[in-house]
Amino acid sequence: MKKLTKLTALLLIVVSLLTVAACSSSYGKLKKAFEAEGYAEVQEMESITASMKEKLEQEADDKIAIEFHVMQKATGLINLSYVFVIEFNATEDLVEYIKGSETAQGFVKDVANDENVKAFYNSLVEAGYANGNCLVFSLTDSEEVKDIVRNA
Repeated sequence: MKKLTKLTALLLIVVSLLTVAACSSSYGKLKKAFEAEGYAEVQEMESITASMKEKLEQEADDKIAIEFHVMQKATGLINLSYVFVIEFNATEDLVEYIKGSETAQGFVKDVANDENVKAFYNSLVEAGYANGNCLVFSLTDSEEVKDIVRNA
């Protein structure tokens, strides 16, 4: 009986840890991947990102909570490459947001709009626009950015 209790307790702990790992955000992983490629998070754009976050949440009828992050990489003397990461609470929120936003659909125009949520999300991942609960946009349609997202 003692062995069964210990085994049950161990199983519950493992399941709990897996649940926590599955529910955690992918932003940390993405941030590390972008930093390895020379990008840095931009803190100075807080007023702009707050405004963008507010507009995105309004567009989603305030049903979806998000965090908005901006990464920047100097690509020359004047040129800067910006990457926008929208962090959702869950991947389901990410898919719901894209399906309800014409603006977001314009950014991911090369992704098949599948009615099956899992298939649609998988096509976003394969195209390099999504990783976990994060949606990534770049002002330049850069394959480098998509590769970073795919490999993070």
